[in-house]
Amino acid sequence: MVIGHALIAHDGEVLWEADLPGHADGVGILDLNGDGSLEIAVAMCGGATFNVLNVEGDILWTEPTRHAQHMIVGNFRPDTETKEVVGLDRGTDRSLEGQDRIIVYSHDGEELWREERTDEGPERWLSIISRMSNWDQDDRDLILAYRRGADREPELRDGYGGTVAQFPFPDLDLPNRAQRAQHADILGDPRSEVLIWNARWIYVYGNGDEYAGSYEEPDRSLPNPRLHNYTHYIGMP
Repeated sequence: MVIGHALIAHDGEVLWEADLPGHADGVGILDLNGDGSLEIAVAMCGGATFNVLNVEGDILWTEPTRHAQHMIVGNFRPDTETKEVVGLDRGTDRSLEGQDRIIVYSHDGEELWREERTDEGPERWLSIISRMSNWDQDDRDLILAYRRGADREPELRDGYGGTVAQFPFPDLDLPNRAQRAQHADILGDPRSEVLIWNARWIYVYGNGDEYAGSYEEPDRSLPNPRLHNYTHYIGMP
């Protein structure tokens, strides 16, 4: 088990703990470079760094940021042979003027895209990001971002920063931080749907394009990667 920035054996023995400052707010595990071995991405809050380690606990790269909150890993740029790492930087301003940003890195730490927010309104520093697959029939992962502040709608972004879809949520009376999101195949086509809710409403959004594939029952015996790497942030990883 990877707990924070430590590897724990099945019997509770601590195999290693990386020398990283602060505490881990987000962890993602994937073979990023295609060499057959897993890498571990860790967002260190307090230390304000995005990091990638190997399974021996060696730090492969570190990138400083303002406030490292989330890290997700996936195939966000399918035209490359390797996978990508996406970080959510919460920033340091906790006032109504504060704002966060999404940053996409290559497997070896090269910055590929950085969000520069131009929207206005309160609580723009509370975003949550989640890796979402199977929204469409493209072989790619997408970034589901929600709780973005003011009247910014939950949205799907690709690994290049493009907006793939937005999900209107009309009830803005409750605070922004009351908004939650999840994604799963609930219609069986078998694409994934996006669920947005708060204490009053739940909205389910699906891809409106006609599905061109088969409707065979999916193999439920395959491991669901979203049953591990979990956090208390609903919808992650």
